Amino acid sequence: MRSPNGTTAQEFIFFAFPHSWGESVICFVPLLFIYAFIVVGNLVIITVVQLNTHLHTPMYFFISALSFLEIWYTTATIPVMLSSLLSERRSISLNGCLLQMYFFHSTGISEVCLLTAMAFDRYLAICNPLRYPTIMTPKLCTQLTLSCCICGFITPLPEIAWISTLPFCRSNRLEHIFCDFLPVLRLACTDTQAIVMIQVVDIIHAVEIITAVMLIFMSYIGIVAVILRIRSAEGRRKAFSTCVSHLTVFLLFFGNVALMYLRFSATYSLFWDTAIALDENMASKNQTTVTEFVFTGFPHLQEGGLLFFILLILIYLFIIIGNSMVYFAIRLDSRLHTPMYFFISVLSFLEIWYTTTTIPKMLSNLVSKQKTISLAGCLLQMYFFHALGITEVCLLTTMAMDRYLAICNPLRYPTIMTPQVYTQLTLGCCFCGFFTPLPEIAWISTLPFCGPNQIQNIFCDFDPILNLACMDTSTIVLIQVVDIVHAVEIITAVMLVALAYVRIIAVVLSIRSADGRRKAFSTCASHLAIFLIFFGSVALMYLRFSAKYSFFWDTAISLMFAVLSPFFNPIIYSLRNKEIKEAIKKHMCQSAIFTHHIK
Repeated sequence: MRSPNGTTAQEFIFFAFPHSWGESVICFVPLLFIYAFIVVGNLVIITVVQLNTHLHTPMYFFISALSFLEIWYTTATIPVMLSSLLSERRSISLNGCLLQMYFFHSTGISEVCLLTAMAFDRYLAICNPLRYPTIMTPKLCTQLTLSCCICGFITPLPEIAWISTLPFCRSNRLEHIFCDFLPVLRLACTDTQAIVMIQVVDIIHAVEIITAVMLIFMSYIGIVAVILRIRSAEGRRKAFSTCVSHLTVFLLFFGNVALMYLRFSATYSLFWDTAIALDENMASKNQTTVTEFVFTGFPHLQEGGLLFFILLILIYLFIIIGNSMVYFAIRLDSRLHTPMYFFISVLSFLEIWYTTTTIPKMLSNLVSKQKTISLAGCLLQMYFFHALGITEVCLLTTMAMDRYLAICNPLRYPTIMTPQVYTQLTLGCCFCGFFTPLPEIAWISTLPFCGPNQIQNIFCDFDPILNLACMDTSTIVLIQVVDIVHAVEIITAVMLVALAYVRIIAVVLSIRSADGRRKAFSTCASHLAIFLIFFGSVALMYLRFSAKYSFFWDTAISLMFAVLSPFFNPIIYSLRNKEIKEAIKKHMCQSAIFTHHIK
């Protein structure tokens, strides 16, 4: 809707506030009280901390800094909201809008950095209590706080500078209660550029949030590990009580941030968009937004679908039962409570859920006439499939490091690979796996899908979905970015595993006796086989770049990628591993029939 004279809008009108006077007053009064409570409450905390010398410690210094930021964080938006609720013309100038966005995001990012610094402070206080006073000096506390503020006030500058150059000649109705990046970007007159940059803004926010959460999460892993080693319950309670307040504020703040910037579906009403400041759907008003996709890679029942169904359900049952047997055999047999078998049990657990994200839906599509999946269901399937897959990549790399330490440093291995360390490594793998795909999923969730809705695959994956987006052809280059991201992940893991095995082979070959070499390498054979199967299928799936296969081979590769590694995992570890076979016999196969099959 370009204005008749083509001029750029100099002000925006907030359209999310209630229109009637009575409703505005009802909203105004509680909002005013909330704002007064925020300002007075945080000022009281700052005054008490500054006046009481007993509270002149790093923890309370950070708390007072957080209270100071909270005052300005709310002041960036609430006064304008209060003014808009009482005025007939609920407008804000373009410059005022840019300033509001800048101070809202700069104070918000400063809070993110400060909460991360506070987690680091709690980590040092609990995990290094003797060195804490010498490390966390007043000078360092001040430097950390100033760094948080500098980071916060510099980070949004490029985005604000870019938005200030955009022409705004559409409708100036802002579907929001304050100025924020995405609602303002939708009013720009540059459709293609705005669409691409909206994705960039989404990814930037996601990276900021995920990086901070990862650092805080890793700090609390160390904190929890130390607290659990404290023998007395009173000691554990006192240690953890110093973290409860920070953890509560962290969860509240990042919970709201996640609702704001890591939203996967744009289907909320204007009421909920206003309540939690969410983005709207990017589909334009004259387009029909796709709400479900149709899989075209499945044959009908009369065309062999039943045969594929029977074969696939047998494979799925074998994967579930086989990996469950390996998992429970290791869990139940105390002789197998070692780092190597711990990682194998985790791998088996992941394989079960890895296949469960895709195969049940495949089975359903093989026997149903409507071979469809909703947009939200497709996003969830992509997320969990890739999250579990990346977790397996990290775990297989960790298992290679474990074998490297066991063979190349056998004397130090028990002191290095402790239960605490391999638990932390496993949690780190899961954390990496479940956070890595978030930016891609968040970006895809904002794309407009207006037809066609036929997925040329047997499950939802990035490339087939991206090809259905209603985007200008110049932006399809972003599909190549997704390919490169996957390639970097795969190649990095392969290089680390290859380097570990180069060193392992060198050490094994230096062993004089043939029996010693055989025993040393036998501990790696199963891992190496699973690694080659998994990464072989991954390479076929994601490292073909511009190579084009027929529809049959695309489907075959996708199916192999989903089931090959989970299928062979229990076979390799039950046939090649004497300890696991004995554990299965002892705990899982008491009857003569099952014992006969294991033999």
